Amino acid sequence: MILDQTRHALPEQLLARAVLAQAVIDLFSVSIACSTPDEAVTARRDALAFLTDADSVWAESRRTQCLLADHDPDVIRSRVVAILNGGRLNDDAHGYRLAGVEMARELWTKERERQRTYYAKAREKVKVRRETRWAESLRVQDRRIKDQRIAEKRASEPDMWRGLDRSIATHSELVDDLAAYLDIEL
Repeated sequence: MILDQTRHALPEQLLARAVLAQAVIDLFSVSIACSTPDEAVTARRDALAFLTDADSVWAESRRTQCLLADHDPDVIRSRVVAILNGGRLNDDAHGYRLAGVEMARELWTKERERQRTYYAKAREKVKVRRETRWAESLRVQDRRIKDQRIAEKRASEPDMWRGLDRSIATHSELVDDLAAYLDIEL
């Protein structure tokens, strides 16, 4: 069956299919061909991100490989996510027995929890910033309303000291202004 699919395939298609198959193997197999256990964990996490991320560099890479391999990237992602969420995996995919499904599901669960925690913290930070900005805008708006009310009040009330706020050049001008205010003739 694999030969029928690859007989008329271009080399680029074959390479892209090999990349997708290797990601599936890295995610769902028990052992991964790596030199250290840390590299195996990294390869499994990279495969998980490559196959499941909705929007990231990994998702873009999956889209590219799927399009080269003539597969729908959303279908590939949804099938992998369905398996990670408890769906059944074909026991003999690409000639390998993929028995690491439980390890992949555990990694998937940890990754989703890590993302939930990250997004909860990010939402809290955004909420605090918005509340701070909102409080500051309210203070500015309150100050503006208060200044407007003071200006309206000053304009509506007769100002007995109107004219005295100008700078007076001489002592005699000050005496004349006070006399005019007190209604005294000098």
